[in-house]
Amino acid sequence: MGRSDRILALATRHVPTVLTIAAALVAVIGYVDLETGPGLRIFPLYFIPISLAAWSARRPGAVFFALLCAVVWGVSNWAWHSSDAYFAANVSTQAIAFGSIAALTSSMRRNFDMAVHTSMVDALTGLANTRGFYDRTEHALQLAARRQSPLTLVYLDLDDFKKVNDEHGHHEGDKVLQAVAASIRSSTRGTDIAARLGGDEFALVLVDADRAAAEATIGRIRSSFLEAMRKHAWPVRASVGALVVREVPADARLVKLMREVDALMYEAKEQGKDTVVVRERAVRTLGH
Repeated sequence: MGRSDRILALATRHVPTVLTIAAALVAVIGYVDLETGPGLRIFPLYFIPISLAAWSARRPGAVFFALLCAVVWGVSNWAWHSSDAYFAANVSTQAIAFGSIAALTSSMRRNFDMAVHTSMVDALTGLANTRGFYDRTEHALQLAARRQSPLTLVYLDLDDFKKVNDEHGHHEGDKVLQAVAASIRSSTRGTDIAARLGGDEFALVLVDADRAAAEATIGRIRSSFLEAMRKHAWPVRASVGALVVREVPADARLVKLMREVDALMYEAKEQGKDTVVVRERAVRTLGH
């Protein structure tokens, strides 16, 4: 989970706390409303707990707190109405106002979630884009350093991909990229990070993966990938570089690691393409 993911999840992780605060606010506002009566119009204050609940717990929280605030407002103001008809009309009006704020806030949260997701995902393949990859990988490095667990970075670059675009058009090239993404998804775990960095370049972070586990995963990806290429008669292969880190140091720099794994990928290309080069690095050399 990267920086943007953590921002997105912050309110969700603390839903009980946020809802408790919202409920306390409703109680305080309702008490003040009861004591002051119609002489002090404080009903807009109810919008605060409704908005907090709607943003944190989304639609369920929005609906519940809109109804709760309508009930509390009604109880606080019932004694001040001389007519049942006026009271019913006012409660209905307040309920509509509270419901509108709840719907607006939950809609804003939904749009925010979608915007963050879109900004982190490659539209063509559904994998993470460059921003999403670096964001999530920084967190994965920190977590691996704390746990002293192994981690493997993989860089995959397609060989002869340009032939497909030149001979069959970019639409066919897009199908190749989607097939590669499908092979990666089917061969990795949900905890791994997979991304298309642009063009025909892909990157992966294999979490808790030592050399043996990394080589097994890369083997599955290549097997699935080559099967897809044969099935569609696409003359595409892949050069793969992989950097295995047995113990990630606290000062590990992602930029440096990516330069190293990129160099390994080019080493694979120099060996004749359609090749995998896997290396392990000494822990003390990674942070500088």
